[in-house]
Amino acid sequence: MEQRCTSDASTQLPDGSAPVSLGIDLSLADLRARVAKVPPSPAYVYVIRTVGLDSQRLFRQRGTAPNMEGGLITLCTCKHHLRTYRTPQEWVGLWIAGFARSALSPMGNPLVYLMRVGQAAESHLDLWRSLPDAVREAKAADRHLLGDIYRPREAAGPGDALDPSSYQPPCDRHSHAADGEWHKDICYVARGKRAALLAGEAGLSFLFRSPSIILKGRKLGRGQVKYASVLDLVGSLEDVE
Repeated sequence: MEQRCTSDASTQLPDGSAPVSLGIDLSLADLRARVAKVPPSPAYVYVIRTVGLDSQRLFRQRGTAPNMEGGLITLCTCKHHLRTYRTPQEWVGLWIAGFARSALSPMGNPLVYLMRVGQAAESHLDLWRSLPDAVREAKAADRHLLGDIYRPREAAGPGDALDPSSYQPPCDRHSHAADGEWHKDICYVARGKRAALLAGEAGLSFLFRSPSIILKGRKLGRGQVKYASVLDLVGSLEDVE
């Protein structure tokens, strides 16, 4: 039986009940200062093609990832191939930045989020069990149209963690519900490596609700770009005048 979505929201911004773990709408100077406080590490950059602008020129997310619900940024149902580049252990401490399409700003790709990976899991079962109840319920794909974490069935054990039948399927209008597309979210393998599930580090996860900072000097395409250091990335950002 299909589970109807209980959330029709087309945006993913923290509500007032979310834990205070996200830096929201920081100035570029503040962003650079926060990033500079930790040892530099590589950063991966990509375009979030499901982010658009509403009539007030605020970002609207119509895809499932990145997901910012529950006051935590997670990347679990998008950029599957990118997430196979490293093992879960190797992802911790690296950075990921998501930019909107350059068509949304004449100056360049606007920054939507930047996060230092604080947690990386091998399976939805592991990630689900590691999160507080309020956070995982806010992200549950069987309840929310934009949910990006799948709820394990009660009988699911570690040996079943990569089997889609061990999880509740996504709700009826979820973008990955059709034709079993969500099975790829449970177990995606490329070059013999599985896609890690990524969550941002509290205090080093930054969300921008409008095009206030852009990437200067280049336009991002469909793939991803790696910066040797996150300091190189934030040095390539520019305020929107």
